[in-house]
Amino acid sequence: MLGFTYISENVEEEWNLGEEGMLAINKGVYGIIMILSDIVTHLEQKDAVKIQKTSAKQLFSEAKHYLDPVIAYLKNLEPEIKAELKSSYGSTGETKYWRTFQKAINETHKSFNPEGMDDWFKREEKIFNERAFQLIREIETYMKGDFRKRLEDFYGRKWFEKGVPPKIAEKAVAEMLNKNREIEDEDKEVEHWDCLTIIAYREIALKNWQSIFEKEYTRPGEEKINGGKDEKTKWMMRLERIRNQNVHSYSVSEEELEFLESINDWLVKKETRNTFQLEEK
Repeated sequence: MLGFTYISENVEEEWNLGEEGMLAINKGVYGIIMILSDIVTHLEQKDAVKIQKTSAKQLFSEAKHYLDPVIAYLKNLEPEIKAELKSSYGSTGETKYWRTFQKAINETHKSFNPEGMDDWFKREEKIFNERAFQLIREIETYMKGDFRKRLEDFYGRKWFEKGVPPKIAEKAVAEMLNKNREIEDEDKEVEHWDCLTIIAYREIALKNWQSIFEKEYTRPGEEKINGGKDEKTKWMMRLERIRNQNVHSYSVSEEELEFLESINDWLVKKETRNTFQLEEK
């Protein structure tokens, strides 16, 4: 009980939100119970306490140092991470709370390393990263084909010269030449269009926004947001950032994975649905 009181008093604002918050709910309570049990086990293993002989007051005095990192974590939690934790359901949600509290302690007290914690996070990171990489690849492939087709349809034979901003075009051509110098097999050589990044697609979209891309590349619900085309294409900047981090062994968060799923559902799967409907007709 002392442990619960200590946490609730130190994150009083969040605790008092009750079911509207992310802590004083079943998953939060489960996580606290489990982490208190882990702390007691850890203290016993290092002979800091004897559960049959140590008073509750002494036990709390020792445990308090391990609860402080959990409290600090909860106090500094970003709103999107709070929402992510709260939206995880069932036993998966309970485990997520528990493991998250374990990790918060471990980052301050390295000797606190409960059984299964590292394996759980490695497994979660691998699942998220593999799915994220798959989604990014599908989105990039779709954008590469769709952007080119739209530019060709609008500009005709001069689609690259007229549709691509000069600096982007120059960089793509230079990249093409550099890559092809290293390729012996002519059949494997790349063209300038193969050398564009997601940010390059954004620049192309900005240059041709109203005439070509506005209708299809404005996310649903963002049609009337302030800031015009710059704001409406910021999702591409976020996509590029996650893509670059994912390639370099970044750990994709659940919230980032949900973002990628939403882009894929809107952009790529929409095209698949439209094609299927046309074939039916």
